Amino acid sequence: MRARDAMWAAHRQVVVAVLATAGCVPAALSVAASVNDAGDDGFDDWDGSDDTDSSGDDADSGDASDGEGGVSVALSLGPDRPLTLAGGDGGGPKSAHCPAGAFVTRVDSWKDPANNHASGIAIYCAQPTLMQDASAYSVSLTQVMPAPYETLLGNSAQISRQDNCGLKGLVTIADTSGLADLYIEGLGNHCATGSVTLESDASLALTFDRDGDTSFTIFTEAGTRFNQACKSNEVVVGFTMRQGAWLNAIAPICAALQVVYM
Repeated sequence: MRARDAMWAAHRQVVVAVLATAGCVPAALSVAASVNDAGDDGFDDWDGSDDTDSSGDDADSGDASDGEGGVSVALSLGPDRPLTLAGGDGGGPKSAHCPAGAFVTRVDSWKDPANNHASGIAIYCAQPTLMQDASAYSVSLTQVMPAPYETLLGNSAQISRQDNCGLKGLVTIADTSGLADLYIEGLGNHCATGSVTLESDASLALTFDRDGDTSFTIFTEAGTRFNQACKSNEVVVGFTMRQGAWLNAIAPICAALQVVYM
């Protein structure tokens, strides 16, 4: 057996042992990232033979599934955790939310140029897939259509700011900052980049590092500065708001991005 295959075989045995010791596999979480049943996962089959395609070549990369009935892993989003609204209590309750299993990677902020208040936002969403090659795990993102996925605007809307994390690697909107009084008087959203780490017990850990940007676009020099940040293992999946003619209040909706063993 080749050294690489021996490594994956050992890794697989440790994962199985961990799950067996726990006595169960988490079943309450809904799987957000799709996992195909076909193809090689980089592990040897239980009989010690190599997984190969019909041409005899190893298929060492692909999504992190096991097509031979063994342990497979996927990504899941935990329950929504809305943060506290910043702003006033005017307008009515509204929300913009990505579809199940997706999170926000771009936010466009709009304003009313005549009155210099925030008018609304547009969100762009992406679906994650956990990928595995011969030596590591990573995450790929697929744009959710339509793009923008949802737009909520008030009066005389004019786009004033775009916060775009892109779709390369594991990236997400992770926090929101601005100025607020009875209305949202300034607004900005900021990115974080995630990493997938193989722990000593063979489990996978997901963590996000913020880009350090705290800027926001000021519509009116008024109000109190706010910053609303998700936890280091969370992504923004949408926003709660109060909105009428203008944007009265806003807060991110956070959710934990988790690894599920199946």
